[in-house]
Amino acid sequence: MVESHRTSVSSYLDLVEALRSNSSYFVWYSIITSLKLVDQLQQGQPGREAFQKFVCSLLEPQLASLGWTGKADDNFQTRLMRSQLINTLGLFGDRAVIDEAFRRFEEFQKDPESLASDLRPAVAQIVGRYSSETTYNQLYDLAKQNESNARRSMYLQALQAALDPALARRTLESVLADGMAPAEALEAFERIAVGAGHAGIAWDFAKQHLDELRTRWSSPYLNRLLPSIAAGFSEEHRADELAQLTKEKLPPEAMPDAESTANLIRARARLKTQLPAIDAYVQQRMEQAPGTAQPQPSVIGEK
Repeated sequence: MVESHRTSVSSYLDLVEALRSNSSYFVWYSIITSLKLVDQLQQGQPGREAFQKFVCSLLEPQLASLGWTGKADDNFQTRLMRSQLINTLGLFGDRAVIDEAFRRFEEFQKDPESLASDLRPAVAQIVGRYSSETTYNQLYDLAKQNESNARRSMYLQALQAALDPALARRTLESVLADGMAPAEALEAFERIAVGAGHAGIAWDFAKQHLDELRTRWSSPYLNRLLPSIAAGFSEEHRADELAQLTKEKLPPEAMPDAESTANLIRARARLKTQLPAIDAYVQQRMEQAPGTAQPQPSVIGEK
């Protein structure tokens, strides 16, 4: 509704506040999706840290109510809710959740049965996001050595979540060097660009290697590459750059996807004009309830 200008930012955030005690997975899935979009728009903006603290203040009571350990009578939605809360709190820099995720991951490496299967992807994502080079190397080795496709995919997605720009570049290099299948590689580019917040790094890498990729990938995958990466942008000039590069380097059938994503980027650029109102709302709420979350860390040390 905010995106379509049918309601104000403050009205939407008031609604979110009013739903603090709601325990519905579907309600919180919708809220978290919107909050992640705002966080994407906040990249490089002065209000991002405060916004992330605000989000943590909303989600921490939900996780405290559910706990990390599932119960025998938990239904499917409850398990999904627990996993999503852990994943999101980790993404938004909740120090207690990050530390617990690292602790549980270390135990998991010793005893796989120590970590519930529905929490493994969320825990791995957090470890991958805040990994040091040492932890990254461990995850990479686990991905290469694992015969289980599901487990291998879990580790690869953890690597693709890395917050450290140097590790993001290393992951992009491995996408090509390891001969990853186009479908899997395309998902990796998108996760690094959008999920991990490295759209600029992924964009420059794709431009540098575009001629090589044109010889290795068939049209359906190649035509989606640039839009998948550019979906991580919210600056007007990036929309023009996407359209121009697609026109110059790719066949005409690639243009519809590029133009659709360009329109999405322009819409998000307009939405960014509402960030000052979001910042003001967050500041007011956090002043009323200070100290609800720790600032987001950069990269965890030698875990």
